Amino acid sequence: EGKEIRFSGIRDQQLCDMLNSLGHNATDGALTKKTNILIVPTDGYTSKKTETATKNGTVIYSYDYFKANLAQCLK
Repeated sequence: EGKEIRFSGIRDQQLCDMLNSLGHNATDGALTKKTNILIVPTDGYTSKKTETATKNGTVIYSYDYFKANLAQCLK
């Protein structure tokens, strides 16, 4: 089953397209309780989405960490 992945403060259409081709749902749309992963520009980045993600228990990864550890992050 694919992960629901959202972005905050960063856009990478190529990464979104690749994740979607692998069966995930990756967009820069709204965070929901079903969202599994939130990708942000850097560690310590804050936004309304990061606040919601923290409340919902959504995992937050920095962009560079996510790209470098893609297989591990998508487990």
